[in-house]
Amino acid sequence: MAGENPTIDRTRFEVARVTIQLTTPLRIAGGEDDASLEDMVFVRDANGLPTIPGQSITGVLRHAYARKAAEPDVKRLFGALDGGTGTPSCVVVSWGQIHDKHDRPFPLLQLNGLPKDDDVLALAKLGVRRDHVRLNARGVTDAEGKFDVRSVPRGARFTFEIVCYNRGGVESDRAMDTLLAILVAPTTRLGGGGRRGNGAFAVTRVRRRGFDLGKEADRAAWRNYDMDLSRAETVLADAAVPKPGDGATVVDLKLVPDGFWSVGTGEGDTREEFGFKRFDKEDVRGTAPGGQTPRQENTKFADKVPGTEPEIVWSKTGEVRRKEQAPWVIPGASLKGLLRHRAEFHWRRARGMFAQNLADSDLGPWATGKDREPKRIDAFDSVFGTIKDSPEGGDEAGGVPGRLYIDDVYLPAAGAGAPKIGKFQHVSLDRFTQGPMDGMLFSEAALFGGEINVRIVLDPTELRDQKQGVPVAPDPEVLRAVDLAIDDLVQGRLAFGAHSARGFGFCDDTKSQCSGQLAPVVEEAAE
Repeated sequence: MAGENPTIDRTRFEVARVTIQLTTPLRIAGGEDDASLEDMVFVRDANGLPTIPGQSITGVLRHAYARKAAEPDVKRLFGALDGGTGTPSCVVVSWGQIHDKHDRPFPLLQLNGLPKDDDVLALAKLGVRRDHVRLNARGVTDAEGKFDVRSVPRGARFTFEIVCYNRGGVESDRAMDTLLAILVAPTTRLGGGGRRGNGAFAVTRVRRRGFDLGKEADRAAWRNYDMDLSRAETVLADAAVPKPGDGATVVDLKLVPDGFWSVGTGEGDTREEFGFKRFDKEDVRGTAPGGQTPRQENTKFADKVPGTEPEIVWSKTGEVRRKEQAPWVIPGASLKGLLRHRAEFHWRRARGMFAQNLADSDLGPWATGKDREPKRIDAFDSVFGTIKDSPEGGDEAGGVPGRLYIDDVYLPAAGAGAPKIGKFQHVSLDRFTQGPMDGMLFSEAALFGGEINVRIVLDPTELRDQKQGVPVAPDPEVLRAVDLAIDDLVQGRLAFGAHSARGFGFCDDTKSQCSGQLAPVVEEAAE
């Protein structure tokens, strides 16, 4: 074929059909959607269902491979653009197709429309909505930065195909082993917000086979191979799913709240357990004996409730958990921000950097008058990441992706490990008189107890500093500060969620546990 690189051997190749299941919502922006009220929606196929573009999967694979391999090896496997003499990629990845309730990949184009009785596809098409607030360079909320995102729900399954061809220096079977190992690595995420809880998944099935078209048996098998992912095939064989092993540092937390806690969405809910009894003045049913008019009992639902999200669960057929069944959700971003703020406190405390002792040169560019806030600590950016538009560098300053991953946490609505529900009523106070304001009674629901399991993953690779273009390793002092922040959380000295001033969000130090640490162990020198 004209223009094709002759070094690629298209007669010898490896094929793998991979099925993944989302463990946190997936967010791959699909541009504007006139039919949606959200600021960001996920990419959809011709049916309106969520899909995963092949280039998104390829980009994740290449990025992870480039952090460990030399640049010539990366170009040899994934190709490179170099004017008119570019090198084609040995790796070809199809688009990911979502599964229906029968756990079968649904066609990217279904002329007959979607089945009306498939709750899995219905929820996948709708997606889940979550509110976000943009942070400025100070790490606090932007007054005009509220936006909402619609994502693919947790539990959704996708199947895609990877084909890897032979090339000089590239053996397709070994290359495929490497790609599959990347997919199961604990730091691999798809889509946006991967370091803030989104895009985590598990590989549930792998079917693969190598082909050598110089052999008659392989030619016959290739002729019988059906590349349509929505149809069953018998040519590939089930293969073992690789075990995660990229050397990442993993810290597991078991948090047992010592009382009430709340990580809410700010939206009301009509779940029965969120209802408050109230009575109307008139009885619409008539007058009771004795001439007395009993009051009509009604239900007022809570104005603010903890966050829940519908999800897809799999047994013999897919099922959807909504409303009463939906699990409680703690966004990974909320825990990550909490730990960074506390870790920076420990870092400054160890150096005696208290606000009253800071010189003007140590303050951020936003500090005026009594606002003596210290500069953002750049050393933390290599661990937690930072936004691009920092005030120190303006719009041209490069962002840092960070290397710390904290996924969204899900708690069951009922059963073992499920928290209890508590209901509270409040009244807004007049800021001048400190008295209650008329018509300002509001209610909220909070959770009590439960068991919260959090996994924190530290990427072991050295990330490149966007300003300098050189590998940067995490600062051990920063990691030790993060470990101290984690210890504060486990020991009940640091609250999570809302209303910490009222005692919400503290953990029981006798039941909470931490397994592992981020900072390397420093051996004390023998005397």
